[in-house]
Amino acid sequence: MEDERIIIGIDILPQSSSVKSPPKFSAVVLQNDNIVDRKTAITKYRLVKLIKELNADILAIDNIYELAPTSEALVSFLARLPPTMKLIQVTGSPHPSHGMEPLNRVANRYGIPISGKGNAIEEAEVSARLAAKNVGYIASPFEEETEIYVTRARSLGSGGWSQDRYHRRISALIQNAAKEIRDRLESASLDFDITIKDSAYGLDRAIFTVYTSQDKLYGIIKKTKGPDIQIKINPVKRKRIEFIPSLGGTNFPVQATVTKMKKLIVGIDPGVTVGIAILDLRGGVILLDSAKGLSRGDVVRKISEYGTATIIATDVTSVPAFIQTLSTKFNSRIHSATKVMTVSDKNAMIRTFNNTNGTKPSNSHERDALVAALNAYSSHKNVFDRIEAAIKKLDVRIPISRSFIDNVKALVVQEDIPIKDAIDRLVQEEKEETIIEEAIEVTLTTEQMEAKISESRAKIKLQEEQLDNLRTQNELYSSKISELETIIKDFQEKIKLLQSEERTELKKLREIQFRDEEIGRLRKQEIDFKNEISQLRSKFSDLKRLKLIKTRGYAIPLRIIEIFSVEGINKAKEEFGIKKGDVCLLLDPSGGSKSTADILISFEIKAIITDCKKMSHIAEARFLEYEIPLIERNELKTLKNVDEFAIVDKNELDEKLLEWEKRYNQLLKEKTQDMLKKIIKEYRKQKLDEMNDIIQDDSTGQ
Repeated sequence: MEDERIIIGIDILPQSSSVKSPPKFSAVVLQNDNIVDRKTAITKYRLVKLIKELNADILAIDNIYELAPTSEALVSFLARLPPTMKLIQVTGSPHPSHGMEPLNRVANRYGIPISGKGNAIEEAEVSARLAAKNVGYIASPFEEETEIYVTRARSLGSGGWSQDRYHRRISALIQNAAKEIRDRLESASLDFDITIKDSAYGLDRAIFTVYTSQDKLYGIIKKTKGPDIQIKINPVKRKRIEFIPSLGGTNFPVQATVTKMKKLIVGIDPGVTVGIAILDLRGGVILLDSAKGLSRGDVVRKISEYGTATIIATDVTSVPAFIQTLSTKFNSRIHSATKVMTVSDKNAMIRTFNNTNGTKPSNSHERDALVAALNAYSSHKNVFDRIEAAIKKLDVRIPISRSFIDNVKALVVQEDIPIKDAIDRLVQEEKEETIIEEAIEVTLTTEQMEAKISESRAKIKLQEEQLDNLRTQNELYSSKISELETIIKDFQEKIKLLQSEERTELKKLREIQFRDEEIGRLRKQEIDFKNEISQLRSKFSDLKRLKLIKTRGYAIPLRIIEIFSVEGINKAKEEFGIKKGDVCLLLDPSGGSKSTADILISFEIKAIITDCKKMSHIAEARFLEYEIPLIERNELKTLKNVDEFAIVDKNELDEKLLEWEKRYNQLLKEKTQDMLKKIIKEYRKQKLDEMNDIIQDDSTGQ
């Protein structure tokens, strides 16, 4: 079957690794076992461009650090390449269980011709042909995990109404984008977790942790950046580059199999802060830790640093989904609590454990995780003891290591098979591995054997030095432990004198009572705040509708005043905001005084619509004095109530105001005429009185 993959083999040119100039490479493009292109000298920039143009599947090289001097720089380089492309180091892996060999030795093993002193273009071709035979190790800088960030694209800016509107818009857009991404991931049956940050209007941020590589998301989720929100897609980087055997076959036998990994009992307390407790199958504590914001992938990687989980335990009776997913990942048995455990029960278990082990949790999350792991170990201890007794009685004719015993325990627990069947299966596997290793040793050449012996001697020397260092450290630690044990004992005696367990429990109860009261107070305060926010939102919505009606111009919104009093006017001002030029609807005009009328007059309103007959003459005269029209409510046919406010047709209102103005002018004219007549009358009377006085004086003089 022809190999349709596009493979690019490269090798760095001699004298090209100088820091003064960018490195150059020779490159050979291989497809269907045929060379389709050669590049004698290209830069990394041109190499990246060539990979993207050809959409290459594999980049093969004899030493990946020819591409970059450090792991960080190499990760940055690989991030520029298509996610689907694999970088293969054909000469092996730096892992001690794999090892590396010279390129010519690997080429000879697979029948690929190479001269004694191959040039760069020849070694590039050899690397490509070895990769085509699935030889080598894939250098993987990224986990099978991808993070998708949905966030705003720019700052919200300074405060004010505009900022609030923009915040609402952005929060709604982020919420809609997160919902769409969630639907797409679920439709594609991809496993994921989501972490969100809520806001009053929607979401401020959403982070998806998708448990697959970035290339699997092509066509499902697209990286975007708009004016308002952005969607970022980032692969999760490993702590160090891992070397994974290429498909089909490797240079060396892979020893890091599941059966050789340490078997563990893992207690998990899931939540915002995740607690992790790891025990071996003899009940010894390997790790007790907690951290905030750990994803499932983070927990899996943390466990995998120490081995593989045989049992995953929880301290609750109902198994959380987080625990079920981890169990599926490790193919492990789940252990849950048989009954609800109180805090005092857990503390008692931890105290008993501390007396024999000395390991103490630093918080409640670590305590719950440790309790879960200890319960799981206690539940399986009888089975573990029977397994160890059974192995001691059997003559299996192979070295019995602790790893072998743990493998038997794991097999019995995970597959629920009889102890003898588990022992027989593992004994057979050990024999088959021994036969394979012996066969491999037989096929080694003299040169390979000498190299292996030399490598083994170097390893032995290194291990002896490490052993000496460990012995020295062990002596120092033993001395330190003795000192610390003495200090701890002194402290324990002081604690017993200062505080009894009853006083401690009483203090805890008081703290719990105070906490519960504080929680109750805060919850009541939260309800009050929510009610106040709801009322303000309702008022704001009403004002927006009033503004919209006024802006469109076909109707006039009215400020409703329920009672003609100081309290009624202040309430309307607070709810609707009475200002200059507004038209007010006065529902009950009775009881108004001159001072009450003056309050409305001070707002410089345009008019008042009311039942004029019920208004006092004093208030009516005051409004007339300041030329504020009073429109009879029953005369307005288009007056309508809309939810919490009222409107009237603009044309009809204008007509009524015009009629009032005519009446007012007529009244003013009549009032002026009456005043003029009164003045003339008084003038005539005054003149008549003066004439009478003159006549009377003349009569007296005669």
